[in-house]
This record gives sequence, C-alpha cells and structure tokens, in this order.
Amino acid sequence: MLINPDNYFVIIGNHSTPDLDTGWGDWFADYPHPDDFFRPMLHGSSIHSNFNENFSQVDVRTLNSKIDRLARRPLGPALEREYAALDRSYMKLAPWVPYGSYTLSTFVSKAVDLDGVIWNPMIGADLTSFRFK
Repeated sequence: MLINPDNYFVIIGNHSTPDLDTGWGDWFADYPHPDDFFRPMLHGSSIHSNFNENFSQVDVRTLNSKIDRLARRPLGPALEREYAALDRSYMKLAPWVPYGSYTLSTFVSKAVDLDGVIWNPMIGADLTSFRFK
C-alpha cells in the first residue's frame, strides 16, 4: 500500500495501522544529547504517545530502563561509551536499518573570514558569525 506523504508519519506511527512491514523514517535532533535519539525512536513508552516516532514499535524493558538511567547522567566520555553499547544492543535486534546520515555543508566566498565562522553539527553554520576579511 502506498501512503500519501502528507500524513505518512502519522499513519506509520499509529500502532493500530495494519500491515506495516517496511517503510522509511528520518530524524533530526532537537537538542545535542543521545536521549533525543533513543527515547523517541526506540523507547517503548513512545509507542503510545500522541506522536509516535518509534516506527518499529520496539519495546524491550531492559533497554527502556537503560535509556531512562542514561538520560539522568551528565554527558562525558564514559556516558558516550555506554550510549555506544546501547546502540549496539539495539542494532543486534535490528528494529530498523540506518541507511544514511545527514551532511551539512557551508559554501562561502573567499572574502569570508573562515576563522570566525561558527559551525554547529546540529544547526550548521551560524550566519551571524560570517564576517568579511
């Protein structure tokens, strides 16, 4: 069945929609923390939210608990390793397959001072930081 793009995500996010065998989704971070990825897309509680992003409808109690525990800890190298291990745990279950990653580029004239450009992996280039040499 083909789904109209205007309501695609609402339909595939509805756990009562029948015959959802395969599809695609995309995700852009709202804030720079791994919980902004794991909770909406892989935590079992998101299946029953008003706007379900857990399209695979995965709900593993032990992994849900780990998401909850990690979200309360401050960022740092140790936490990054634990999130990497969590990611590997989910990938062993294969609830979905990552097929690409968003790439941001900044193209400017030679007249722009690149040393002053502020670039953020979440939002790209901060246009207010562009200055001429």
